Formats: sequence, structure tokens, C-alpha cells
Amino acid sequence: MDTDEPAASALVILRTDDAPDDDGPEDDAARPDPASARRVQEHLRELGFEVGALIGTSFSISAPVGLFRRSFGEDVPVDAAEPRRGPAGGGPHDLPVDRLPVDAARAVRSITFAPPPDFGPTAP
Repeated sequence: MDTDEPAASALVILRTDDAPDDDGPEDDAARPDPASARRVQEHLRELGFEVGALIGTSFSISAPVGLFRRSFGEDVPVDAAEPRRGPAGGGPHDLPVDRLPVDAARAVRSITFAPPPDFGPTAP
């Protein structure tokens, strides 16, 4: 990201199979489909996001705030001091996955900005 524009990061959480596969070990049920995960990652890379590695059921994306806004049509929180929209109590802020291509949107459970921790230097 070679820009002076503020950046943001979000967590992309992928869907997993709810039932174990009859042909494989049961713990595979808790993993997203690898081909679907690669499609989602590639789509976000093509949009210009920096895409992190798939770890468990999720990966991170980072980009200037403007790219988030152009891609998801949302007013993206810029830093921990900015109020979060979402459930009462400062819960996570989810971006709409329906702005993704249909095959990618089907693979994504949510794209979320987690609230800042209630401890540390930014705590009230």
C-alpha cells in the first residue's frame, strides 16, 4: 500500500461444511473448501487488497480505506477511536458480502472489523 490514505484491515471468515465428509476425517468438516477460499482470495487481490494467508477458517485483508468504500459501499472505520456501527455494545462491524461475485459470496460467512480490545493504550 503505497499511499498516504489511512488504511484498514478486516477479517474474512469463510463458511465451512457443517457435516463431516464420508470420504475423509471428521476434522476436515471444520475447514473451508480450499478452491473456494482461493477464489475469494484471488477476487480480493484483483480488487487491490493485500490478502493474508488462510489460517483456519479466515484470512485478513488490508487496503486504503477508500478501496474498502469503493468495494463494499460502506463507511469503513478508520481507527480504534472512530465509533463502530454494529450491535449495541460495540460489537463487530460486518461488511456486506453481496457486493462480491456470487461464487465468492457463497463461500464467505462474514467480512468483519473487530472492535478494539477494552484494554491497552486505546482503552477508555
